Amino acid sequence: MPTDSPHMQAVQAAVVSATGKPAVLVREGASIPIVAEFKRALGLDSILLGFARSDDAVHSPNEKFNLASFELGSQTHAVLLDSFSQMQ
Repeated sequence: MPTDSPHMQAVQAAVVSATGKPAVLVREGASIPIVAEFKRALGLDSILLGFARSDDAVHSPNEKFNLASFELGSQTHAVLLDSFSQMQ
């Protein structure tokens, strides 16, 4: 997705609202096959927001996700959905 798109600007604003800092943009999604399928079948770009910490051991036997990360993600998504609802 173009980083200057209105949707990406809404994401940045939501992350700043929740954290006080801009999001770090990282090209991801190659390991999530549905992202490419959404683009192919629907022509839609996807936005993936991550709130895991480096010590969460994602997809390992001892995987965890801190409650604070969950709350931060929930807060960010609430702001983002409100922004999306106001777009033309």
